[in-house]
Amino acid sequence: HVIHAVGYDFRRPGPWGSGSDVDEDAVVDLLGGLYAKILALASKYGRKKLRLVPISAGIFSGSLQNRMPELTAQALLGAINMTFGADAAEDPHRSTYVDMIEYIEMCIYMESDYRAYARAWERTKNGYTE
Repeated sequence: HVIHAVGYDFRRPGPWGSGSDVDEDAVVDLLGGLYAKILALASKYGRKKLRLVPISAGIFSGSLQNRMPELTAQALLGAINMTFGADAAEDPHRSTYVDMIEYIEMCIYMESDYRAYARAWERTKNGYTE
């Protein structure tokens, strides 16, 4: 099964700002919302394992290219908490989720990118953000 999420084009002006004046919190919130929808759909249909690619981290990342590992990690952790953590109790659609996803894997294609995403995930899940 494939869940296709169309990412945001951060090269263009939007609710996140424009050019070098980008609100990274807005970026994390927007990406987190996309990841949360993916997690909810996967869970709703009983998928226990999930592979994701970093949304909007390629050509759409614009001036955020070097920050995408950190922003993606923050967005994904927020989405996990929003979908399955304490924040999930406030979600009116929570009863439609069948179970929690057991395994999430990020597909990172370049070794240098993989190392950056791995470091960002470790820092983020341990409570450190830049």
